[in-house]
Amino acid sequence: MATSSFSSLPTELLQEIGVGQDHKSLRAVCKALRIAINPLFFSSVVIQLSAQRPDKGLSRLETIASGETGWSTFACALTIHCDLYHYGLEKLDDEVQAACYSRMKESLLPALESLKTIRTIAWSVQERQGYPGWINETILSALPSFPLLNDLSLSGDLRGLMARTALHGFDRLGGLCKLKLSGYDWIQDGISTEASLKISKALSRSPCLTALEVSITGIDLSPIWNTLRTEKIYLEELNTSSVTRDMICYLCSYSGLIRLILMGPSIDVPPAEDLSLSDLFFITALPKHADSLVELSCVATVEGQWGFNSKNAHLLWRLVRLQSLTTSVNWADIHDSGDTVELLLDAIPNLPSLSSLSIIGSTLRVPYPIYEGFFENHRLKLSKRIRVIMRSYRTITRPRIVVNAGERRFGAKAVSDSHAKQWGYKKLSDPNEQRFEGFQVGIGGQYESSDSE
Repeated sequence: MATSSFSSLPTELLQEIGVGQDHKSLRAVCKALRIAINPLFFSSVVIQLSAQRPDKGLSRLETIASGETGWSTFACALTIHCDLYHYGLEKLDDEVQAACYSRMKESLLPALESLKTIRTIAWSVQERQGYPGWINETILSALPSFPLLNDLSLSGDLRGLMARTALHGFDRLGGLCKLKLSGYDWIQDGISTEASLKISKALSRSPCLTALEVSITGIDLSPIWNTLRTEKIYLEELNTSSVTRDMICYLCSYSGLIRLILMGPSIDVPPAEDLSLSDLFFITALPKHADSLVELSCVATVEGQWGFNSKNAHLLWRLVRLQSLTTSVNWADIHDSGDTVELLLDAIPNLPSLSSLSIIGSTLRVPYPIYEGFFENHRLKLSKRIRVIMRSYRTITRPRIVVNAGERRFGAKAVSDSHAKQWGYKKLSDPNEQRFEGFQVGIGGQYESSDSE
């Protein structure tokens, strides 16, 4: 069979032949098959860089560094795992560990530079004490060497990396279509604006950027929002925990956003500024994207005005393409009545595309916990109140979606009284219990089954 014939086979079949142990002999004797499978088999590569056990993954790293593997020709996706500990394995002797580090240092940069066809990189950053800083510095310096790179994701100890290196060399990146920057908040020190400026420079060199996630605290992101606005880079997807005036002004500068995930202003933002930002977003920015939004998540970091309420609920009806909505409610708004939750439920019939609705409670705005377990008790009380409102809600229209509210899932329930048949919601205990209009909606995380509510 000619090579071209193998290439025309379905990807699933080539993959089955490529990884199946029982086809090993066939691959060994059939050159045409090997040639056809190589682009699939070598399409992705994983580099493991462990501090405790640098010997793990070292031989593969050295093999890649030789430039003589299929990864140097065909690899499109690169995953970099940086681990501090290798659980279940004993630590190497100091002499052996030092020798492994020396070999790793010789091979890491050549290995990265040999992967010229990489388009996607997912880097899990490790910056804790005990992890060699030169590893991350080497990776940072190599990022601009990938000429086809258009999808970059950095996660893990990113905040620590930014605080130590200010993302040295990041400003030489360009041509990105997707960028994700998210990480832990264990570093207490603030991060200089230099890192933010380098990110904004990379964005200015990426006019085709369509998706951006920036979930980093303790850093001024205003250069990023200003660059996006002035360079007229119009995102289709945005996920950020930094709600600021500059960010909202950027959203006001264009239309066409498809996916928007926001965490409301941080706890150090005064209530008056929180209200001002909320009005600016819901009254000015959100309507600009009402015709295009498919997914919207606007959750308050702490209780405030960040969310849908009686003042802005009418905006929901304009989101005609919306398929997924996640929002939060305040204890003060539902303590005496269920208006805030009910207005969200009332909007469902007016949103023909909606298939997912999640309602969660906001955290109280207090400078410090009043007693141990304070926030947990408040969460439980708020979730319980939301569930009470869900069960008491009535409508003449049969609810067509499953709603995630108060840490439970609710589906349609027929309710009859002496006047007319009505509909309400009941708690679903089985994830597969209810299906609507040919689809099943599974929303939220793991919930306790011991609560009968």
